[in-house]
Amino acid sequence: VVVLFRNGLGAQHQISEAFPAISLICATTPDGAYLRAPFEVIHAGAGETHFGWLDPSNGNYDVPVTLSHCFDRLGLIARWDNNIYRRMLRKLAVNAVINPLTVIHHCSNGEILEGADRITHIHQLCEEIAPIIAALNPGAPYNLFDQVVSVARSTNRNYSSMYQDVAACQTTEID
Repeated sequence: VVVLFRNGLGAQHQISEAFPAISLICATTPDGAYLRAPFEVIHAGAGETHFGWLDPSNGNYDVPVTLSHCFDRLGLIARWDNNIYRRMLRKLAVNAVINPLTVIHHCSNGEILEGADRITHIHQLCEEIAPIIAALNPGAPYNLFDQVVSVARSTNRNYSSMYQDVAACQTTEID
């Protein structure tokens, strides 16, 4: 069993295809951190980490309990998700709204909610992205705008990974 902590999509399926004998658990988290200065890490967002089998038919069902206990002992919140792919898609959609807006407006996650023009921009992006996510994984109704607002508020002091990459003149995941 391999547990992959990686937000975003793509690597999970590549690993699964390259190593078909493993059972792959994917994990996604809203926790965020950034460096204010060398060796000064700011934990800017906390929430529930979610785990799930990439392919539920591969799963050993003792593993979720073991992982949850490990997180509990660390004082972190972890939950098992029977449809981790849908959760990863939704996180991707939220990041596709928040990350570029933090770069465009040169601001923290929470600051993208300040001003009518920014809210309009959020609505426009959500209207473009939501149908794509729904087509990739049909399921329960999902309000992307509400989720973006919720994440921006809960990680209000965080600077998105894309913002940090641009600030450091590094490549981004924009492509």
